[in-house]
Amino acid sequence: MTVQGHEELRLPDPVRGWTEARPLVLALLYLAGLVAVYHETALSMAAIWWRSQTYAHGVLVLPVSAYFLWRRRRLLASLPLGPDARGLVALGALTGTWFLAQRAEVLFMQHLALVAMIPAGLWALLGARFVRAAAFPLGFLIFAVPLGEGLVPLLRDFTATFSVSALQITGIPVYREGHYISIPEGRFLVADACSGIRYLIASLAIGTLFAYLNYRSLWRRLAFIAAAAAVPVLANGVRAYGIVVLAHLSDMRLATGVDHIIYGWVFFGVVMVLLFWLGGFWRDARSGVPEEPAQEEPGRIGRGASNAGLALVGALVLAVAGAGPAGAAWLNRSASGFSATTLDLPPGKAGWRGPAPVEGTWHPRYRGADRMVHRAYRGGEGTVRVLLIHYRNQQQGAELISSGNSLHNGKHWVRTGEGRETADLPGSTDGFGVRELLLKGPGGRRLVWQWYDIGGHVTSRPIAAKLWAAWEEIRSGRPDATLIAVATDYEGRLGPARKRLSRFLGAFPAMTRGGRLVRAMQGEGS
Repeated sequence: MTVQGHEELRLPDPVRGWTEARPLVLALLYLAGLVAVYHETALSMAAIWWRSQTYAHGVLVLPVSAYFLWRRRRLLASLPLGPDARGLVALGALTGTWFLAQRAEVLFMQHLALVAMIPAGLWALLGARFVRAAAFPLGFLIFAVPLGEGLVPLLRDFTATFSVSALQITGIPVYREGHYISIPEGRFLVADACSGIRYLIASLAIGTLFAYLNYRSLWRRLAFIAAAAAVPVLANGVRAYGIVVLAHLSDMRLATGVDHIIYGWVFFGVVMVLLFWLGGFWRDARSGVPEEPAQEEPGRIGRGASNAGLALVGALVLAVAGAGPAGAAWLNRSASGFSATTLDLPPGKAGWRGPAPVEGTWHPRYRGADRMVHRAYRGGEGTVRVLLIHYRNQQQGAELISSGNSLHNGKHWVRTGEGRETADLPGSTDGFGVRELLLKGPGGRRLVWQWYDIGGHVTSRPIAAKLWAAWEEIRSGRPDATLIAVATDYEGRLGPARKRLSRFLGAFPAMTRGGRLVRAMQGEGS
């Protein structure tokens, strides 16, 4: 410090050392408190890192972020520290987001909200200047969140389309049916593991780190990160094409077993090395991690709020962050018990006979379902199957909308297509939106229409169903959730099968009206 009329004095080393370390100590204390409050969410995220090869890199994200924070400790210590009410507002919004995601059992949103609470809480505790100075280490934490499963269907479609187009260009006879690719020598499935999601996530994480270390200008960083996202997607299409070509040239002796996996990772490694090698040509002359403030003057280390003041603010910040788990625990304790729900189908009418029991190999996979009803109605136009899958009390691992649930088991019945369709119901001016699924199995081809009934709210969109589930959980504590599906077999064109399902739903309007099937029914009169 400088005293007027006297020569400049330096802070004693112990005091200076504590002042430099104080921002990081406060950050670690806040992180420890946050993990303690949200230990269930944190443990579920760590469990995904441990069991999933796709998200195994999440274990390294926290150490990497901590390393870059430590490298910038003197720069961070030079900033004045102080609470910021805007950070507290952001933290409150994220707490509410976590609460809604927890009630709707949307695990990835719980993980995302928890990770976002780290910079929001530090913003509230230490101020906006601290968060701006630590933007990269805090922003890099996003890669700890197990995100990306929602992209798998899109990536599978792109990989299959790219592979088929490349095979056609090179003159190899090919036939595609959904995600199945057939050539004269054999048949290939573009499975979830072949979507390239692992390559994409790994490339984004490594590419972001490379861009931060090698570029100073924002546009160069963003351009390289965009390349790190696009290149693995294209490379995965080339990889899938190459596997089919190898199998074609070797009469299915190569690229069909373990060498399939080895070839994929070796190819990805070569592509990444080339990407980083090319990216190095545009490396900024002044790149790297800034460790110190530009002109740090002795005695000018930032102080800001007192230790006691920061402790009080820290307690308030943790109280706001802990409101979500506290509210969830209160709702769990106050929720009253409900009797078992009655689930039934209406009797046949308008030329449709049923409902009758059915047998066969179509066994949808829904973990933890409370009840499953599978019946058939027969009429002059053919047979229509009706499937009801009901969850009385959803919880993690036993929920209606989950990536582990499917209307096809991938063994007897496989998906060949999907999309959205509007059912033209007789006597109705508004179309009824459904999610359409095309299956192929031992019995031929099957058209499936499905939608959700969440506490009486009908929708065919999974995100809307999750939001309705959260609302019903908060409003009544009774989030009845039912999947309703109607299916019919077809040959050739889909038009007649779609008309058959539309006419069937027109004869049984209770199936498209929320809550009409999730209780005892005496008919269609009410």
